[in-house]
Parts: sequence; structure tokens; C-alpha cells
Amino acid sequence: MKSIAAPDLETLREALARETSRAREQDSLAEIVLVTAGDLAREFTRRDLARRVGGTMGVRALTLEEWVREHAGPAM
Repeated sequence: MKSIAAPDLETLREALARETSRAREQDSLAEIVLVTAGDLAREFTRRDLARRVGGTMGVRALTLEEWVREHAGPAM
């Protein structure tokens, strides 16, 4: 898992697009999972990423709640 932080939203969007492109170059068939704060952030991130990198095929965007439920749910 890799975390991306930035001082502002625009810089974060650019960094996310760069990292997504880099991950696709390394393994074009690997699934990329993005974790966002909530539903609105998830949809906004998906749209912005599609615009910047030309699509979101192979990119799975989850809210933090969905990610926790998926990974910790079975153990609870």
C-alpha cells in the first residue's frame, strides 16, 4: 500500500494521476485500489483521474468505510 499526501488538492490530484500512470507502466493488468474519504470524494476522484489519465479501467475506488469493511470485516 502506498499513501500520497500533498499540501493542496490540485497537487494531490496531479500526484495521484502520476502514480496511477506509473503503476500502469509497471504492470498494465494490475488492479489499482484508491481509498477516499467518502462517496463524494470517490466519485470526484474517479472523474478527475479519468480526465487526467484517459480512463479508469483497472482502477477501483473505495471509500475508507468500504476498504475497512473489506479488509477488517472478516476478522471482526
